[in-house]
Amino acid sequence: MRVVFFVGLTGSDDLRYVRFAATWDRVPVNTWEARLLGNSLTSLSMAAFGTSELALALPSLLASAVTLACVLYWCIRRQSLHYAWCAGMLVAVLPLDVEMATTVSPHTVMVGFMSLGTLLFIMHPEVPRLRRTASVLLGLGFVTHFAGVYYLAALSTAALVVDRHRYLRPVMTTVAACAILLGIEIAFYGVSFGEPLARFHACMAETGYVKPIMPHLADGSWNPEYFLWPVKNLLFSKAFGVALILVLAVGLIRIRSLESGERVLMLTTLLFWLWMSFGSEVPWRYVGFDRISRFLQPLTLALGVLFAVLIGTRRRWWFTTSLVTCVLVVCVMNLMGGGRWGQNVHLTKELLEYADENPGQTLLADYRTLNELYVLNGVQRVPNVVGLTTDHTSRLLNPAERLVSEDEAVQRVDAILVNAMNERHSPVLRDFVDRHAGAILFETKPLYRHICLLIPPLREHPWSLRKPPAIVRACRHDAADEKVARGE
Repeated sequence: MRVVFFVGLTGSDDLRYVRFAATWDRVPVNTWEARLLGNSLTSLSMAAFGTSELALALPSLLASAVTLACVLYWCIRRQSLHYAWCAGMLVAVLPLDVEMATTVSPHTVMVGFMSLGTLLFIMHPEVPRLRRTASVLLGLGFVTHFAGVYYLAALSTAALVVDRHRYLRPVMTTVAACAILLGIEIAFYGVSFGEPLARFHACMAETGYVKPIMPHLADGSWNPEYFLWPVKNLLFSKAFGVALILVLAVGLIRIRSLESGERVLMLTTLLFWLWMSFGSEVPWRYVGFDRISRFLQPLTLALGVLFAVLIGTRRRWWFTTSLVTCVLVVCVMNLMGGGRWGQNVHLTKELLEYADENPGQTLLADYRTLNELYVLNGVQRVPNVVGLTTDHTSRLLNPAERLVSEDEAVQRVDAILVNAMNERHSPVLRDFVDRHAGAILFETKPLYRHICLLIPPLREHPWSLRKPPAIVRACRHDAADEKVARGE
């Protein structure tokens, strides 16, 4: 599944991760650069295997494999290969894990640490060596991505509610491990950059911007969308299909019949979902979380195990088998109907091939495509590609030396790289294309969603187009041509 639906680079957060992992050239200035352990693993993978998209995604892929192994181990410990099969199949096709495991994502690395740590935390709290190992793993997840603190809070609360005497010591050990590992990270930033609190400065800056969906509207009244979004996402979830709503609904009904460890997973799932849906990022004022499904990824272990125990039981075999099959099919269909996330980078890869094959041409690109070319080219600028000084530059990952004015571009540029999925964010380049673009020199084939392989007539709908063509157009230089372009 991860081969078929491999995401790779998306032209979003991953550009920041890869750029900083390759250079480490300054004190971290944002939360992406401040994720020390995740960026370190990406850097090691790049050093060992190069800068291909597979090499960059390798830490995430390995973390996903760890989570799957934890799910299988938990189910087999119940002496049921049937449970292991149901749980393993769900994790294998879970859209959120498939997508996040195949891109550059410290979040997924955090989930891998958390999954293994949760397994040992719940199953072996009385064994000192395993208890300490669980604490270290949960602490590593915490320092990999600070979103882990909310999962740890939910896990600890659920464990203490279910069996305070059994889990009090593991909770205390985990808190101590988190503090020690955070101290080590602070010391590293202090020694390396002279800024020990860089991680905190970056995180606090992220909580300062206004969230798109807030509890109250401008007039002070309650915002219905704020309360409805989590419910709609639960009922009609692309990330989980119908698995999460089934587990929560059936689990709350049958929670008393679950074993102790599974009750901890059930309460953790409920508490974490509630907090990610309505809680605050910081305790001193209300800062709601962005409405992003990937924040719920730490629930992968719990979701897989509980799905097998609650839904995949052998009782009423035909009914449960049909239900499990339907859940898995919904997940696969969600993957096949996947949208355009990352397809802009696939267009850029085709444009990079053209640039490499035509080194004598000077090519013009929008700022997003420049960013992607820079990372795809091994975190090196492409010598024959330039951008406009009047274009948006705040996200440029390379020095501004490759920027030219519009007048210079008219004189120097031979062709324009048109990435339709990036160009729409760059009105400056779009205007330049309208006035100066000439004949098409190069064009690729469009790509449709995977579901169109099963249902070809869907290609007739605009929705089905996953990736439009990558286009290279000649740049007109003379004033007459410019007047023709303007219709004069």
